Amino acid sequence: MEYTIGTVQRGKSCRMILKTKDAAHTDLDGRVSLEMKLGNTLIRDAFTVVGKYQSAEDLDGNCYDWYYICDHYRHEDRTEEVRSECEQEITDLEIEAIEQDLAITDNEIAIMELQEAVDTLMQTT
Repeated sequence: MEYTIGTVQRGKSCRMILKTKDAAHTDLDGRVSLEMKLGNTLIRDAFTVVGKYQSAEDLDGNCYDWYYICDHYRHEDRTEEVRSECEQEITDLEIEAIEQDLAITDNEIAIMELQEAVDTLMQTT
């Protein structure tokens, strides 16, 4: 089920609403919790249904229902997004460490070559 939470102006007051879209009509009542995923973010909405005020269908067979709601709370879980960023940072640090190790190895090789050259010079003199 897809859903959208928003507001609608009714007379002089603004009401919070929920619009659902599904293959069949919904019949929500009482305290409801819904989840949806947007990108790497898991969104959890919790609210109280005050009542259904409209239903409709489109030509493709989708069913829409509109509800008045109150006491809305939204939690956005970005754990996956943060995990992905951390994994990329770790990868970057690992690559940097390998490059530094290679630089050290290259320096060690250069020092050994210099030492060999010095040893050779010392033996010839």
